[in-house]
Amino acid sequence: ERGYVGIANHGTEFSFGKRRSSDGRDVVVSELAAFEQTVLDQLFRRNTIRASQHDIDVRLGQRLFSRTIAEIYLGVYDSLTEQGYFHDNPSGVWERYRTIGLGLFFVALVGFGLTLAFLPGPKFALIMWVGLMLASLVVMRGAPYLPRRTAKGVQALQDWTAVRNGLAAPTAIDNADPATLYRRYLPYAVALGVEVEWTRRFAGVLFQPPNWLVTRADFLKI
Repeated sequence: ERGYVGIANHGTEFSFGKRRSSDGRDVVVSELAAFEQTVLDQLFRRNTIRASQHDIDVRLGQRLFSRTIAEIYLGVYDSLTEQGYFHDNPSGVWERYRTIGLGLFFVALVGFGLTLAFLPGPKFALIMWVGLMLASLVVMRGAPYLPRRTAKGVQALQDWTAVRNGLAAPTAIDNADPATLYRRYLPYAVALGVEVEWTRRFAGVLFQPPNWLVTRADFLKI
């Protein structure tokens, strides 16, 4: 929709291509954030303008691509933290607590083994080490649920939850320009996981597909 990528329908499959201007250069519509540019670079290898569904599926399974996706998430969180939605980068917080939890677990495991091997008599100290193991698991499991949003972040979450519920409403759409409305909010519906519900609201409405979705013949001209 922003003018960077075209999607070609080949019957049962799709392929993706960089949209080109009349002089053959890449289309530049608006400035991309760093993590958005990383996504675009990963969709298309250097000096290529097309990527089939198979190409992308293969790259999704590669370790390099997965590591890059992790970096993209860090970039998104960094941007949101700078805008005041989080007290600190959530990924960094989770990683710190995960490291602390793992450290506690291995300390407890070593202490358990040493106590079992060398402490004579009743080994009541084992209870302490087992308790420390359980505590370390709680730290690792509970890290993602720690309060991390600012008041601004909490309000944003409430607002976007309301948007999600609105997009997924069961009522049919009655709008003078359904095609524009559908395309405008489709990316949000996909991101919020309600694209099926959003699309269902346009059942029976006829309109032209967006200009970034083209047939094979047209795609070759891009």
